[in-house]
Amino acid sequence: MNEYVEKVQRRNRKTGQTVSNGVIFSGKTTCPFNTGILEESNSLFEILLRDSRVSQDLAVNLVMALLRTGIDSTGNALAFFLYNLANNPDKQQAVVDEIDDVIPTGTAVTPEHLQRMSYLKAALRESFRLHYPVFGGSGRVMPDDTVFSNYNVPKRVFIFANMAAMSRMEEYFPKPEEYHPERWLRDERAHLRTSWSHESGFLSLGFSHGLRACPGRRFAEQGLYLAVISILRKYRLEYHDDEIGMIHMPFTTPDRPLNIKFVSRNQ
Repeated sequence: MNEYVEKVQRRNRKTGQTVSNGVIFSGKTTCPFNTGILEESNSLFEILLRDSRVSQDLAVNLVMALLRTGIDSTGNALAFFLYNLANNPDKQQAVVDEIDDVIPTGTAVTPEHLQRMSYLKAALRESFRLHYPVFGGSGRVMPDDTVFSNYNVPKRVFIFANMAAMSRMEEYFPKPEEYHPERWLRDERAHLRTSWSHESGFLSLGFSHGLRACPGRRFAEQGLYLAVISILRKYRLEYHDDEIGMIHMPFTTPDRPLNIKFVSRNQ
């Protein structure tokens, strides 16, 4: 890391690029700091190092935090998503059918395609429900005295919603141990919603909610959608091993290697 930092700094000095008030200046280029229009490499890390307001330690810490929270959480979420699809061939086929119906063969995925893929989105949300991506759920410090179901919670008291446990309660989700994306649909395919209510959607929030929700949610969801689309276009997933458990530390990880078999769809 130190060698890379020194390399970037040498290049910055050579090209004369700096950052002031969110704008990058160089000998030839002036552009908004978030446009990505630069003649030289323009990674987030390099932008931070060019900014005179950001110390080297802060730049390194910011990027390491982004890598840890982004790669660990999204990678493990993808592992569980693929496991659930491989372990439920009928649900996997429903995702494949939607991919074939929405995205023409040989074309790139567009935002318009993703908007129409309700089953894919439901499949991911159901995977989050069964294998909650972070330890337990979501916690908050109460900003004011609050009453929850006749319980008085004083200001500045920390409360924690154990969404991982609530997501598997039959009181809210019929057949809670089974993988059924249909429970999240809103069309004629929807079922297993006998206890559904508007509030039930808040029982399984993989990215939390409100002002402290995960800022990378849309990036993570998009990455997961694109990864699964790319994989299922080429392969059929099979799983013939024991049920996978979970380890919480603090992101949820599989408790053993995933022996998922990738079978070419061209066979």
